[in-house]
Amino acid sequence: MLDHKTVSLAEQVFDRLENDILTGKYGRGDVLTELKLVTDLGVSRTPVREALHRLEQEHVIEITPKGI
Repeated sequence: MLDHKTVSLAEQVFDRLENDILTGKYGRGDVLTELKLVTDLGVSRTPVREALHRLEQEHVIEITPKGI
């Protein structure tokens, strides 16, 4: 029997953003905002924030006062 794993929305957002960054959709030095990502991804702020904090912990992005 196959095991089915539930993937949280924050995990899905993390995977999408990580992929977009690593494939060059968002380039090095691009400044992004939560609002832009919420609009682009069509999700609420909470999963975006959770995904961004994880990406920062993994040193994929840097969060600054100006943006991401």
